[in-house]
Amino acid sequence: MDNGGWDGYNPRHKRNNASDSHNASRGADPDRSRDPANAVDRTELPKMKYPPFRDNPYGKDNPYDTDELYDSSDAYDDDDDFEDKYRRAGSRAKKTPQNLALFYTILLAVAVILCMVIFATIYNSFASKKIDTTTSNSSASDAALPNASFVAAADRQNATGAIVSIDVANGLVDALNVSSGASYKLEITSTSVLKDKSGASLLITEFNLGEIIEVEYNKLNNQIIEMSKSATAWIVRDRSKVEFETMTNIIRVDNDVYNYNDNLITFYEGKNFSPSIIEPIDVLTISGVATQAWSVILEKGHGTIMLSETDGIVNGVIEVDNDVYTSLSSNEPIYLTEGSHKIVARGDNIDPFTKEITVKPNETEYISLGDAEIKMCLLNVVPNVTDYRLIIDNEQRTPGEPIELPYGSHLVRVEKDGYTPAERTVELKEFTQTVDMNLNPVLRLGKIVVNSRPEGCKVFVDSAYVGDTPISISSELGLHTLMLSKDGYNSFSMTISVDRTDPPYNQYNLELTPTQPTYNPGDWGYWPGWGGSATESVEPEPSQSEPWYSTEQFR
Repeated sequence: MDNGGWDGYNPRHKRNNASDSHNASRGADPDRSRDPANAVDRTELPKMKYPPFRDNPYGKDNPYDTDELYDSSDAYDDDDDFEDKYRRAGSRAKKTPQNLALFYTILLAVAVILCMVIFATIYNSFASKKIDTTTSNSSASDAALPNASFVAAADRQNATGAIVSIDVANGLVDALNVSSGASYKLEITSTSVLKDKSGASLLITEFNLGEIIEVEYNKLNNQIIEMSKSATAWIVRDRSKVEFETMTNIIRVDNDVYNYNDNLITFYEGKNFSPSIIEPIDVLTISGVATQAWSVILEKGHGTIMLSETDGIVNGVIEVDNDVYTSLSSNEPIYLTEGSHKIVARGDNIDPFTKEITVKPNETEYISLGDAEIKMCLLNVVPNVTDYRLIIDNEQRTPGEPIELPYGSHLVRVEKDGYTPAERTVELKEFTQTVDMNLNPVLRLGKIVVNSRPEGCKVFVDSAYVGDTPISISSELGLHTLMLSKDGYNSFSMTISVDRTDPPYNQYNLELTPTQPTYNPGDWGYWPGWGGSATESVEPEPSQSEPWYSTEQFR
């Protein structure tokens, strides 16, 4: 059927009229028309679009745009080419759902990553407010530096001081420059950089009271820009036997001498204390700069112990932790470091007394040694008589057997009727000791009265001269020898018995005989026949109580 060269849309015509018209409109050679004689002018025909691509889901720039596919002069050059393009376009259109799934998967992954970034940012912000986040993370430090750089140079202030207090929860630090007396109250923020001497990052909890710090802060709001442990500071840790001279404000540590002033920072368990209470046994940590001490931390304080009932202990000493500490005779307080200690009291007269104690700082522990066991000894008393009474320390004991007594001094007394008691103090130092006790008979005295003719005779009792007659003497009861002598007279001796202690006592009236008659030549009247008379001898009146005895009676 002849349609005059145009029989509608027929894609299988290799050289159809539409193609000719299209080519002619683009300036193609008119000789290419299949039938020039029947050619029809189709320059005004509309462009044809392939129906399957009428609704383009990919937009203006999609490579499958039908305008581009069919607006080309080559679109109808070859049916095979056209079919190839159709197959390729259809194949691409079939792959569209897979591309959408991949697109949504990528979009979901991006959303998850974005959420994780947001969560991490919020968490870091929250942690930095608590001051407990670490600044050792290099990325965090790098992030802080730009924030710190916002503080103008004119608002930055540097200071050196010792830490007085740390409020970790609120991020506050109090510091004191002991040299100038200036104090600082500073705030740690999330942008603050905390470092040690070498520049390594630190946590706020790694700073301690009394430590010397270098700090840079914003003087407008006292917020810390950077805080580090001072590289120029020195520290002496856990040292005892430190001498404080409070009158001259000097601290001596071994051979080193440091000065301090009234601003010296002192801490013990977070509280201040006076240097005057420090004893050599205290354990201290001291920090300072150059020759000046800035802070003193009392690591271990001291307490005291007082000993009582020590008087009865001989040569007593007190040992602390197996070291001899002091003599018990001093009776002074003993200073010990806080904590547990072993106390041992020793003495010559006691068994070792041991006690475990716990010393608390600034408190006194009282220890009584009255509970110490006294050493016991055995005493043997040997007197020189029998049937005696034994009394020790005013307590009567059984004689003739060893007596168990505590170590030390004891008063021993031995008694017997008719004997003078024997008494002595015995020092017991050995486990067994023996002591001798000698008793003497009791002396009973009587009185002797001796008269003589002539008077002035020398009197001897038991060969001992006792005086001249007349005489009254005391003598032990019993037999004695009495002798009288005088120049020109015959001496006289006799045995007497002294048996009377009451009047008239034991009285003796004795008359001595001359050795030769005495003549006086001038006394001529003495001789009979010469007209003279002899001198008369005046005889003493005899005693009325006792008769006179001529010594001739006893010859």
